[in-house]
Amino acid sequence: TREKLSASIKRFLSPPQSSLLSAIMLGETEELSKDVKDKLNISGTRHITAISGMMKLKGANIQLIDLPGFIMGASLGKGHGREILSVVRSADLLLLVVDMQKPQQLEQIKKELKNSEIENEYLVVRNKVDLVRCHSEAQPKNPSTCLSSHSREILHFVQNDIISISAQNKTGLEDLQEAIWQKLKLLRIYLKPENGKADLQKPLILKAGQTVLDAAKKISLELTDLIK
Repeated sequence: TREKLSASIKRFLSPPQSSLLSAIMLGETEELSKDVKDKLNISGTRHITAISGMMKLKGANIQLIDLPGFIMGASLGKGHGREILSVVRSADLLLLVVDMQKPQQLEQIKKELKNSEIENEYLVVRNKVDLVRCHSEAQPKNPSTCLSSHSREILHFVQNDIISISAQNKTGLEDLQEAIWQKLKLLRIYLKPENGKADLQKPLILKAGQTVLDAAKKISLELTDLIK
């Protein structure tokens, strides 16, 4: 949906109108001049559209919501921060997406979450790994080796929860999906009728720790009554 909206803006509008609308609607600021970027930062403006989509993952339907980015002072209401954080608070898992070349963004996001007393499970997603270049390697096997010592310090304490991707080249997305599945602690239960074969196409999705009664509730109320 995001890609379609971005393409439509560029199809029907010409620069600089298309660049400005893409920045305000979707947070795409790459084509803006430094002066315009600075003015948007001063005004507290980030992309204003929350884009929702459904991801099919191992038989589970997982809703993804792309929220407007955080800015300094979001926890105090700047840039519609309180509205954004209210949605964040209800999420089962947060994907903290940061620019591979700007790891300091992670410090800013975590500070706003802490100020709002939000302690949700999260994964750090480093995007634009395709743009990283080392002096000795055209495409490094471990992108972290190309970062400054300060940048590596920022990311060190969450090393086990970091996934590097390229949204442009669609690399690392399978690793991200697997990390999401593991973080959500989801399980697949395959049901089979008496004397029949298990349905391997439509598993019952449960979270680790849920009981047989929880499974029965997903199947039918009559079965729930029998188990009680």
